[in-house]
Amino acid sequence: MHHHRREPCQRILVLLGLIAVSGCDGLLQSSDSPGGARSASGSCTQCSSGWLDGSALLTPVNREQGLRSDYEPTDLVTLPASVALGSQRLRKAAADALVSLLKAAYHELGADLYCASSYRSFATQCTLFASYAARDGCDEANTYSAQAGRSEHQLGTVCDLADATGEFLPGENALDEYLARRAPELGFVMSYPPGTSDVTGYISEPWHFRYLGRKAAAQLRERELAEGRRLSTHEFLRDLSEEERAALEEEGAGGGTTPADDCGGVSLKGYCWADGKHLTYCKNGKLVDLACSGENVCRPRQGSVDDFDCLPPPADGGSCGPVTAKGFCSADRSHLTFCKEGALKTIACSGENVCQPREGTTDDFDCLPAR
Repeated sequence: MHHHRREPCQRILVLLGLIAVSGCDGLLQSSDSPGGARSASGSCTQCSSGWLDGSALLTPVNREQGLRSDYEPTDLVTLPASVALGSQRLRKAAADALVSLLKAAYHELGADLYCASSYRSFATQCTLFASYAARDGCDEANTYSAQAGRSEHQLGTVCDLADATGEFLPGENALDEYLARRAPELGFVMSYPPGTSDVTGYISEPWHFRYLGRKAAAQLRERELAEGRRLSTHEFLRDLSEEERAALEEEGAGGGTTPADDCGGVSLKGYCWADGKHLTYCKNGKLVDLACSGENVCRPRQGSVDDFDCLPPPADGGSCGPVTAKGFCSADRSHLTFCKEGALKTIACSGENVCQPREGTTDDFDCLPAR
């Protein structure tokens, strides 16, 4: 959670950089059971460990239920620079879904959104809350910031969304209405929507989105529509039975899966054009063409050879990432992508040719007559 004055994320990140995280070391206390966890009404000068493991997508995190001080997700990945301000990390399933959501917002609404704050460790949250309490007092800080172990950010499935300047989303506008509808389709929900402060104990945060998985998010949204009101993650997770939670967890475990579409074999991962400045991908069964802005080039996301985005050029000046001159084929075998002179090239196979391995090889591709 962030300050209710919606200060630009850069200022908050600077604040974190100036305060040594080790300053919390003497404040950390351990609690191995629910009875030993400190509630948010306790002292602001001590950060007590909760007892929960946060690996399950639907782990409840609130004032009464806290995460262990040593919990850290094992599958954190760095978000591409095209959707993040500074270095931001999320769990893999959440990261994939967030990229899809922000792409959709850009193409469907023209909204240029970024993840301004994502995973935070227990120690970082301890330091951050202590700084707020020192500035505004304990009672005031408790209304807009979570104490260590009680922050959903430690789950690695939360992003605070902002515009390109770092200003957090204000809410109650066309974008807010769009995200209320669109985000659940990709597994995200607003954790602290307007009108839920009496349940959560925190102010509304229209910028704070948590990944629950598609099925759980859809169920939360269905309940909102049926009841005619916004629902916090705290209330939604509290009301789930163990059986319901288990069923939704099973669905969400894979996370980030793209449903089948009708784009001629082109997937959400997309492919780059020959000029290296355009990206084509499939969204909701329709092909979308994106022109990379500024100095960004179309290239594979970090650690991938076939998942593309518009990203800053690599430090070495090339834009091929792990793709080599041998290349690879699109899912429908109609396009070949390869590296040439440090740049990605994508060509459409002409006539009856299809993309396939050259004779006698298994990993050197070209557009050749079908065989």
